[in-house]
Parts: sequence; C-alpha cells; structure tokens
Amino acid sequence: MIPLSINNQTCFFSVKHITKELSAKLIYGIHLNTFDYFLSKSLGLNDCEQLDCNPQLDADLLDEICAVITEVENKYKKRPTLELINNEIFRILGRIRNPRLNTA
Repeated sequence: MIPLSINNQTCFFSVKHITKELSAKLIYGIHLNTFDYFLSKSLGLNDCEQLDCNPQLDADLLDEICAVITEVENKYKKRPTLELINNEIFRILGRIRNPRLNTA
C-alpha cells in the first residue's frame, strides 16, 4: 500500500532509465524536481536505496517513490519499460492525489 502522505507532496517523478546490477537488483534513474537520483531496488520489493550524492531524499518520500515503482513491478511481474512505468506512475499518483476520481 502506498502511504497517503504522498498526497501532501507537490512532486511528481519520472523514471529516466533502468539498468540491472550484477546482484540482481535494478538501478532506477529517477528525475524529481531539479535532480536526477539513482535508486537501487530488488524487483517486486520495497527496498530502495539511494546511490547518488544528491541531497538525501526524505525517508518518507523515498518510501513513497519505491512503493509506486514496486506497485508497477508487481502488477506486471517483470521489469517495466520506461513508457509503461512512467504512464503507471502518473496514473498511480493521480489516483492517490484525487481519490474522488476513483471509480473502482
């Protein structure tokens, strides 16, 4: 479940690239506000770790970003394409921020 606190955030994020580490983790290049972040995570698990030297992401925000990505991975049971994941991110964040628009 994605925490509802993201509803209070003003940021959307997008995935710029996805690569695979030798340890079977994925590295996501995330664009958030004016920074590009690099996050390592296991496919289907909410275990993101920030890899870059940018200002440290707030723990709640990192968890929310990771939860959104994990929801997409679990829905498709594989590493998503950039187009697919970015469409799903937009849909998920829209659903969270506008619960009155949810019909199901």
